[in-house]
Amino acid sequence: MRRTLLCFAFLACILAKAQEIDVSVTGGFLNLTASAKANVDGAARVTDSQAGFFVGLSSEFRLDEKWAIEPSLLYSVVDGTDYLQLPILPKYYVAENVSFTAGPQLTYAVEDEFDVINNLGLDVSLGLSVDIDEHFFAYGRYALELTDRTSNTDFASLDPFDPGSSIRVKTRLNSLHIGVGYTF
Repeated sequence: MRRTLLCFAFLACILAKAQEIDVSVTGGFLNLTASAKANVDGAARVTDSQAGFFVGLSSEFRLDEKWAIEPSLLYSVVDGTDYLQLPILPKYYVAENVSFTAGPQLTYAVEDEFDVINNLGLDVSLGLSVDIDEHFFAYGRYALELTDRTSNTDFASLDPFDPGSSIRVKTRLNSLHIGVGYTF
């Protein structure tokens, strides 16, 4: 509870220092890559990639000429599955209209399709944004998931020579966003 209060207090201090606040709508292409790795002989790995789209709201809190904080709330759909994504990204302007972002992103799978999959994941996100004019911008961002979506889950082995054994599976969802936005 103390950590949560300290985080909110820290965020409130940063936002109080913000000189300018911009609100944007954003949307675009989303590629979600799921990878699963099992601890069987040869360390089996399966990767699948699906395309989808995202829409959302974003705001930018300018701290000074070079730095800003950019929280967003994105609704994403990939292969019939709904996700909510919450990136909170520090933004550094390398030029007047070009910036880099890097920071944490939470990804929440809205549907609970499988009992063994964790709905919430923590990602680290890296991106590049270009302001086309004072209202329109384009960006790309890649998020690498740090958490295991199947934590504490062992699956029964199908090995007939070792019937009591289990297989440990690690699953991660990585995402690529390519989008455009309009700032009010």
